[in-house]
Amino acid sequence: MNLCYVLEMDKDMREIFGSIAGGVAYKFGLFFHKKTQSWTCGSPAKPVKLTENEAIQKAEEIRNDLVAGAEIISSFGPLNSTADYEQLYKQLEHISGINTVWRMKYYQMLFPILFAPFYGQDIQLDVLHFLNQTPSEIPFIRMGQIALFSKKCNIPGIVFGHIWGRSTNHNNKSNDSETNTLSDKKHKLHYWMYTVFDDTSWMECQQKEIMVLGMDDIGDYSLTISKNLLLSLLLMNWMM
Repeated sequence: MNLCYVLEMDKDMREIFGSIAGGVAYKFGLFFHKKTQSWTCGSPAKPVKLTENEAIQKAEEIRNDLVAGAEIISSFGPLNSTADYEQLYKQLEHISGINTVWRMKYYQMLFPILFAPFYGQDIQLDVLHFLNQTPSEIPFIRMGQIALFSKKCNIPGIVFGHIWGRSTNHNNKSNDSETNTLSDKKHKLHYWMYTVFDDTSWMECQQKEIMVLGMDDIGDYSLTISKNLLLSLLLMNWMM
């Protein structure tokens, strides 16, 4: 099983980290073309057939770029602002295809705290506009901007991705063509992640079988008209 297949087609990976399905195999920079029975790169308009040795050399270049990017990210230091992500990107922009969806998903899987699982342009823009943020022109940085919001909310990016996917109609607006969402209508089980302020709060919640969210201005949650409205109110409070 190769990396490209795992990133795009593996069911478990898609369920947890979102989908990048769709488009053409050319997006990976190298693939084996079944019809022509040859290793191929380039683009649909200008395909380039490669010998086996040329394909190996191309694969090594892609691998080396992935490793180089991972080393830069892991040694960069804290990423606490959009400016930090911009500085990081300056060290990464020389890497070929750094803003392609499959590379962004690869780095998100390696560094799930630093990057949010939103790879396609449409969904990145949708999320950032909803959060009243000015999106960066660079996809890689936009992924970081969303991660900063998740960090501010004290929830993992993966969890925020699932919340977003289930609370929007993104799946109804687009197909899977390189725009991802972490919502899967086939899911049978749903979970909430809950964090309390301290051990004392946790003991009180456990004993009384209640949840304390610290958002008093919402009022009595049980009086909320619908789950979707409650979710919207919670998200809006996290943004404030």
